[in-house]
Order: sequence, then structure tokens, then C-alpha cells
Amino acid sequence: MGKIFPTKSQWKKWGLLSRASYVSCLVGVFALLLTAVLALFSNSADKQISAPFTENTLSGSDINASAVLQGVEADNISVSVITSQVHNSIEKTPIPHFEVYVNGLAAPIGDHTVIALGEDRTVRIRVQNIGEVAADNISMSVYVPLKPNDLVSAGWTRQAPPINSKTRQEVTGLLHLWSVAAGLVPEQGWFRAPLLSISKDSPRPMFTRRALEELGFEFSGSAAHCPEDFVFHVLPLIVSINSTRSTNYKFYLFFSY
Repeated sequence: MGKIFPTKSQWKKWGLLSRASYVSCLVGVFALLLTAVLALFSNSADKQISAPFTENTLSGSDINASAVLQGVEADNISVSVITSQVHNSIEKTPIPHFEVYVNGLAAPIGDHTVIALGEDRTVRIRVQNIGEVAADNISMSVYVPLKPNDLVSAGWTRQAPPINSKTRQEVTGLLHLWSVAAGLVPEQGWFRAPLLSISKDSPRPMFTRRALEELGFEFSGSAAHCPEDFVFHVLPLIVSINSTRSTNYKFYLFFSY
């Protein structure tokens, strides 16, 4: 292996015969080599330290945008949590629930129930609060295609005709009667509406499907497939029940007599 530094004889040949000059030059070479080695290690260390952060470096504007987005996301999470808490609170809040009974039927009625009336043609409607909380301001609306003289309705209050949801016009062919409970109805308590009695002079009911739909009645099951001119020999009646904290309960009933 060759020598890195010149020998003393070589220095003499080059004209550097002074020992002091030789030592001085030797020290200078060592200093240059040491500086080069330190610079090499310094650059290598800088690269190793800075490399992992190079790809994730953000400018000032990027940092501000990131902070804003994080704030918006935090606000959205907060709103979502609050909304969820309110929704859960509403769901856990007890509300009144109702079952409706007509005449002597032992079971509560369902939608599109057909009920045969006796000779007196009397309709007795009662509502039971089966919820876990008392019901306030229970009210009942009845809609029936009869003239006022054809129905005995003592205790009921006559109201304006309903509005057809499709045509936005008053349904003048429907008699609208309203009654409200006196005070709170506790859980498992009852609200008994005033009697309704159909006049015996009223003719036997005859309504086509088209006529009933124009009055706002809806059909389900096999009745929904009947022709428009199909004649129903029943008296239709809509019962709608509301209270301060409950949802609307609506039933389409049919009476035969």
C-alpha cells in the first residue's frame, strides 16, 4: 500500500529542506483531512435526521388549513354527539299510546275494520291510554259522510270540513265532529267520547270506491283492487285521536246496518 504523505527525502527534492516547513505542511494536511471527514459525517447525520420528516413537512398555509379542518371536524363530532344525545333522550321519554274500542268489541280496533251496528245504530267510541305516562288534552275527531240531521251527536262540537290532501280543497261531503277529554287521562285510563247515533230515517249507505276516495278514504288489501264503480254498502267513518305529546292515531272504519 502506498504512503499517503511525502517522505522527508521527497520534501528535500521539492526544495522544502527546512524541518519546520516540513512539520508545518504535515499539520496542514492533517487539518484538511480532519475537516473533510467531519463534514462527511455531518452531512450524513443531517440526512438521516431530516429524511423521516421530509414527506410530512407542512408549509405555514398548510398548517393553518389543517388546523381549520381539524376544528371543523371537532365541531361536527360535537354536533353529532349532541344530536345523538337529544335523539336518545327523546326516544327514552315516555309518551302516551292509545288503543281504540268501538261498541262492545272486546279487542281494540284496527285500520279498515268493518263493524255491524245494532238496531239502534249507535256508535260508542272509547280510548284507553296504554302508555306509561298520563295523556293531556286527548281529542277525537270523527269524519262521516252524513248530513247533520241524519246523526244525533249531542256532546260533540261541529268543526269546519277537512281539507283533501291531494286537491287542497274542502271536503264538504264530510261532517266533521270534535270532542276533547276533560283533564288528564292517566296511564291505563279511559276517554269515552259522546255517543253517536245514526238516524233510522237515514237510507242504507251506498258509496262507490271513486266517491269514497274523493272523500279522502283510503283502501288496502283486496279492496284496493276493486273497480272505481264498485259499490260498498257500508257507512265509512274516520276516527282521528291526538294528545299533547302523542302521535296522531287515525283509523278508517266501516259500519254496516
